[in-house]
Amino acid sequence: FCKEEEGVKNEITFGVKYSNENEYKIIIRSLILGMLLSGKNSDIILGINA
Repeated sequence: FCKEEEGVKNEITFGVKYSNENEYKIIIRSLILGMLLSGKNSDIILGINA
């Protein structure tokens, strides 16, 4: 996700591997919750690679 404060843009990139579908769902939910808690004015971009 990206967060811009006082003209400075900060980016955080997450890379995750999972072995089954349940782990994937837990990881995605945790990331989304963390991003929502990080700041109201943040731009969140979620990309999923096959």
